[in-house]
Amino acid sequence: LDGDDLLPEGALEAYERAIRANPDADIIRGHMLSFNDGDRISSPKTSGAIRSVDLSGRIADFCTTGCFPQYVLRASTFGDLRFYGASWCEERPYGAKCTTRIRIAVDVDAYVYVFRIRVGSITHTPMDLDQFRGYLQATKDMARTYFESGRSVDSGVIHRVIVAWMEHQVFFLCTHLKANAKDEAWRF
Repeated sequence: LDGDDLLPEGALEAYERAIRANPDADIIRGHMLSFNDGDRISSPKTSGAIRSVDLSGRIADFCTTGCFPQYVLRASTFGDLRFYGASWCEERPYGAKCTTRIRIAVDVDAYVYVFRIRVGSITHTPMDLDQFRGYLQATKDMARTYFESGRSVDSGVIHRVIVAWMEHQVFFLCTHLKANAKDEAWRF
């Protein structure tokens, strides 16, 4: 849980129900709600329904971002994985490594994570060139993990990973870099 985000009431109970219903699950995913700092939080109604997700031995569509704030991960499946360093989006390569190990995934129709959008947070502050390099490396490592996993990845997922990676590079170059770093980043 990031320091400025929230755990909504009932989140742990929703996870507990999903774990009890699916004791062999490697990963359980709930819904994430975003809000602007200072706004009142209201979450839409959910059913609490629990369903298994058939990955059929491949990396599923819901794994392409590599970000896992609203997931519970089985320690025996993922416990040896570590973040490799502090950079922008350092969770991407970690998340990609996790997705290559998932056998049984479960969705729970409940809000389990509240993401605060805050001016001045790391994702809303211009990057310097070193942060951009870290972001770029993290995204490359995420894509490499998918391709080297040995698991079947459908072409639609590969396409989304590559397109998302390219879109993010251009987006961050245009919006998130400090003015004095843009020219050097383009060359990089």
